[in-house]
Order: sequence, then structure tokens, then C-alpha cells
Amino acid sequence: VYTILNGLNHLGMQIKGSRCAVQGFGKVGKAVVEDLTSNNARIIGLSDITGGLYDPEGLDIRGIFEWTGRGEPLGEYPDAKKISNEELLELECDVLVPAAMENQITCENAQRIKAGIVAEGANGPTTFDASDVLRERGIFVIPDILCNGGGVIVSFIEMSQSAQLEQFNIETVNRKLRERIDRSFDTVIKYSEKNSVDLRTAAHMVAVKNVIEAMEDRGFQP
Repeated sequence: VYTILNGLNHLGMQIKGSRCAVQGFGKVGKAVVEDLTSNNARIIGLSDITGGLYDPEGLDIRGIFEWTGRGEPLGEYPDAKKISNEELLELECDVLVPAAMENQITCENAQRIKAGIVAEGANGPTTFDASDVLRERGIFVIPDILCNGGGVIVSFIEMSQSAQLEQFNIETVNRKLRERIDRSFDTVIKYSEKNSVDLRTAAHMVAVKNVIEAMEDRGFQP
């Protein structure tokens, strides 16, 4: 969600009132929905393996959490239009978050994606060929290596906490996470613009550079 906020800001868009669609309602998807909603975004589409829901005015997220919290299938929630996972990916929206499985956006449907931003919550939800199509169409793709790196970052923060025999509260953890995400996003944007490449290529360039520098600092030759 921090990368989405950065992406919207980069494009001159606001999170408040933005139309978001999220594929996947597991660990990642639920957290994304909660955080986007708390930032006043509208979740117009939501799906999991049981089916999808759509409401152009915004789904009743509290009602959906109560429904699924009772063990009821998301796809059978009564107060929304039923759609398929495939249809969710092609909704007209500001932000599309594929947070379920890999290879969901392919050459077959890339031309029909109508999102301003694709934020890859899952690992590899977009095929390489589809990434080229999205780039040619001007769709802003936040690659998985950047977009869903928060879990790894927080694991590092947890290790740091343990090594220092400290106990961080949630506000401290989120602040440290936000600082790292913001810095990484800014670095990737600059690499993308400097080298005239998309964000996925730029993110990998930054990653390889960091590894090489770390090896050199430790006396290893790449």
C-alpha cells in the first residue's frame, strides 16, 4: 500500500476516492483492502477462489469482513454483483492489485486491463510478455520485487529488534517500513528515468547493484 501511495503521488493522483480492485483475499489481499480503505480508497472489486464481487460505488468492506469472519465464502456475499476473477482483472479502475497467484495477467488479457496502476501484491502475477504490453499501453506497473517487499523488510526489522534486545511498537515498525519503502520507490523511479527502462527492469538493476556493492564491501569479487 505504501508503494501504491507513492505511485499515485508520482502520477499526480489522490488515494481518497480512488477506485481499487483486489484479486485475492488472503494474507496480502486482506491487509491491502484494510489499508486502502483506511486511506479512504473505494474497493470496487474483490475476489478469491470462491468468486468475485463488484460495486462501482464501493463495496461494503465492513460487511464483507463480518461475512467472511463467520466462515462464509467471499464469492457468496449477498450484497454485491457477482463477477469472476477474470472479470475483476479487467475492471475499469485506478488501482488493480493482483494479490493471488502468478501468471494472472497474460498476453491474452493484457490489452483489456483498464487500470491506471497495477500493483503486484503476488509474486509474478504478470508474465514478461504481458509486462511489455502494459508498458506500451502506458499502464504504471509497480513490480512485485518492490511492491510486496514489505514482508521481508519487516522480517529484517524484527531481526534488528531481537539483536538489540528491544521491542518496537507497531507505530515504530510502520514508520521504519514506510521510510525504507519510500526510499526504495524513489530510487527505482530515478533509475527508471535515468536509464529509460520500466520499473521492473529498474528494480532489478537496483537489486543487482546493491548485491555487488555489498560483496565488494566484504572483500568478495562479483
